[in-house]
Amino acid sequence: MQQNGYYRSIVIEQEAEHADTQQADVVFHIQSGPSAHVGSVTVTGNQSYSQEQIQDIAKIHPGDQVTAERTTNALERLRKKYQKQERWLTQVRISSQVYNPRTNAVDYVFEVVPGPKVTVTTEGFKFSRSQMKKLIPVFQENALDDDLLNEGRRNLLNYLQSRGYFEAKVEYQRRRRPNAQNELVITYKVDAGERHKVVKVEITGNQYFDTPNLRSTCKSRSRRNFSLADATARSC
Repeated sequence: MQQNGYYRSIVIEQEAEHADTQQADVVFHIQSGPSAHVGSVTVTGNQSYSQEQIQDIAKIHPGDQVTAERTTNALERLRKKYQKQERWLTQVRISSQVYNPRTNAVDYVFEVVPGPKVTVTTEGFKFSRSQMKKLIPVFQENALDDDLLNEGRRNLLNYLQSRGYFEAKVEYQRRRRPNAQNELVITYKVDAGERHKVVKVEITGNQYFDTPNLRSTCKSRSRRNFSLADATARSC
């Protein structure tokens, strides 16, 4: 009840025993009382937005009804706001939640630790921004951890191998860039190696069409750079 703003609620428990069945009925009588409202909203640790802007972003203002859903959504909105700036290590929490019985209001203190801005780059092979966002899951998850970074490494490697770079190697490293934004740089270092080529295309098992006609529909040609697209989407 208090998590949802009913700080003046009264809960009375009553039991009724049944000797014949050795069971008991338990009844809770609840008097909710008036719902509390949001008092002051203070933010610490934030360096990007004013107190009023934080309240607008979180959609929690003095006078709003206190509910568990409202505070949970406020934290999530603040977290997403910073994550959209590629600050994927941002930490947001309610460091203080004090009820004032005289005013029936709850004063909140939100603590924001923005964390560094995260920049993801590649070296040794050129990927477009759209390809990176598709292959490296930190962009979709708006989060940063070793599991997501390793998944991105595997996705880049699979992409290169599907383009014929079978000896490709991909590793990543983290480093801090000392600047005003306290930037964290994730660099995927790519050694693509030599790209393989199609040297021969064979057709077997053709019972209804002769080989010259089938070969004329194939887009793969000898000495062409290998790609899985040749072997699948662009196959005969």
